[in-house]
Amino acid sequence: MGGGCGGSSLPLNQPAPGTHVTARDYLRANVVAARATREYVAELERIQRPASTIALTQAAPRLEARQAAAHLASTRLSAMVVTDRRLEAQRAVIAVRLAGVVREMSAVGTASARGNRRDFVRARAALNGAIVALRGTVNQTP
Repeated sequence: MGGGCGGSSLPLNQPAPGTHVTARDYLRANVVAARATREYVAELERIQRPASTIALTQAAPRLEARQAAAHLASTRLSAMVVTDRRLEAQRAVIAVRLAGVVREMSAVGTASARGNRRDFVRARAALNGAIVALRGTVNQTP
């Protein structure tokens, strides 16, 4: 299974829930998750501001593809258990925050597909907040 879209991410196997992984596997999964999030945001930035209904509906399939890559990365991080206790504590917090980012990506994508500009703006603001929370977590964990 690929860890991202368009072959740009490192390939990863999806672990069964509770699978113990090495620190290296965890760090590799983090790289893939960060890349998937950056690629989604880059796709989002390509939408003109203020976004027209047409621009939103045209962007929806591209956003959906990027969100799918982020969802896969999030699922992987949520399923694994890192053998290193310190990194496992970090992973647990990051996995929850990343899942929140993916949920907000989904809301952005839904609003985009519907061409709903008002919901798109709200969802985008919520996504930005979730990303800020994730970054704060990453910067605060040892």
